[in-house]
This record gives sequence, C-alpha cells and structure tokens, in this order.
Amino acid sequence: MTDIHAPIQACTDPRHTGARRVALGCNGPDPAEAEQPAAAPDAPEETLAFARAFRLIQRDGTALDAVEFTNGRVIVMDDPVWGLCSGARSLDLLLASGYHGARIERPDEQLPARVALLEQLLAEAVDLVPEGDLRDRLVDALNPPATEASGE
Repeated sequence: MTDIHAPIQACTDPRHTGARRVALGCNGPDPAEAEQPAAAPDAPEETLAFARAFRLIQRDGTALDAVEFTNGRVIVMDDPVWGLCSGARSLDLLLASGYHGARIERPDEQLPARVALLEQLLAEAVDLVPEGDLRDRLVDALNPPATEASGE
C-alpha cells in the first residue's frame, strides 16, 4: 500500500483558532497566536473594513473592478456582463497567473497624487494670470503662511 502525502498547506482563515482549528484539522501557525498589528487609534472607519476595493488596470488600459480581503485573497470581475470572476490566494498570484503587466489603483492612494497634480497645475496657472487680486490669492493659496510654534 502506497502512502500518499498531500503537501502541507497552512490554514490562513482567521476564524479558525484554538479548539476550532483542532476540530477542523487545520495545520500551520494559529492566527490567534500571531502578533496582530494594532489599528491606529485615529484610523478612519474604511480601513477597519474586511475588504479593500481596487482597480486592476490591464496593459491595454481596460480597468477591472476587484477586491482584496483581509486574509489576502483577491477576486476580480473579469466580465461584468456575464458575471465571470477570477480569484486567487494573493494579489501577487493573481498578477502572475494571467494579468502580466497590469497595475493596481486603489482609491485611497490616488488622492495624494491628484492633490500634487492639482498643486502643480495651479502653480503653472499662476504665471498665466495677470497681476492683480486674483493672482495674489492664487499665490497665497500655493504658499500658505507658516504656523509659528509658540515656545512660551
């Protein structure tokens, strides 16, 4: 009789802890025993959600809606008309298994880039505005007064 050994695959479901892990036959490290990073006290409500949306932009420019769960698993909507989706155990595996050259855009990471672009455009626009009140207000908006720290 041949003994077949399946490869050990660690259980990554955060709900499987303690006695439940034993009952389900989970192997690998217990997520409850792993050191969990504490959320920042002033963290916005969105960061505490169980999933994080993003867009997967393919090389040809096609944008696909996707979501990444806290356990690392990813689902991307390949064809919204037919409801076809692809899933993977991690974002890296998803990109390696069929979306070569794609880039990821997350809504919370776009804001700083857009603000920087708007500031750059505003700085360029100031040169086009003739001298006067409007130009002074634009310059003031670009260069807010520095707040002085009182050491008294």
